[in-house]
Amino acid sequence: MKKEILKLFCILGILFFVGCDSTNEDFYENPKYIYELANASGCDITISITDKFGNLPNLFTIENGKSYKWVNNTPKYYYNWFPFDAGDKPVIIEYGDGVCVDAKHLPANRQLMKESNWTQKKDAESGENIYLSTYTFTESDYAWAVENATKE
Repeated sequence: MKKEILKLFCILGILFFVGCDSTNEDFYENPKYIYELANASGCDITISITDKFGNLPNLFTIENGKSYKWVNNTPKYYYNWFPFDAGDKPVIIEYGDGVCVDAKHLPANRQLMKESNWTQKKDAESGENIYLSTYTFTESDYAWAVENATKE
């Protein structure tokens, strides 16, 4: 009986150690997630947000042709894909001439908080576990805002 219990513990130990060997690099390595808001709208953009995670300032401006990047080193499995959370508070996008729009009113194919509207890629050149996700504000976004928002 004791030999059978000892064998059982040995088998369980072997299974435990074999089961711990995984090829899931996101779990065992600390990946770096870089997020970028790129501005190709034709005018400067000011974004007002209350980010629960603290990754973004409450108010920041992205000049036309420039971008705002931030890094999130928290492993992806600790949060939903998106690295900032405004909760139920608005995310206001103001274009240079005072045209404002709440991000939650954007068309479905341009929703800021929807992962599929961001381009995502792994940085193959660095040799590290770095992922870049970019959302680009376009001239079409500005034209939509002009038609669907009021000037302040």
